Amino acid sequence: MDDVAEAAAVDVAADDASLSLAELAVLASTRLYRSMRTGDVVLARVLTLGDRQSLFLTTAAPSLGVVHARCGCCSPPVVMDPFSAGIVECPTTHAQEFRKVAVAAALTAATDS
Repeated sequence: MDDVAEAAAVDVAADDASLSLAELAVLASTRLYRSMRTGDVVLARVLTLGDRQSLFLTTAAPSLGVVHARCGCCSPPVVMDPFSAGIVECPTTHAQEFRKVAVAAALTAATDS
């Protein structure tokens, strides 16, 4: 659990300390939107159980993150390929989008090509 707390502490940079709670919420949601999108399949670790309808998850470790991303441009949605640790690419349109890709998924895609 210490590595999770350490990773979470690293995510909030020193310059973020002067931000208000509302500004931090906007910053966190922006980072989350760049990390994963609705329809993505994500490998995460459960930090704690919330109330009856929620869990607190982390994708802070390099091995955690998006495993399958869906292209928002294609209809029906196409599964995007990991291009690097932070970018996925649509095999049809070659559109690239930011994601927090699980390192294992990126390595698997690199060895398959």
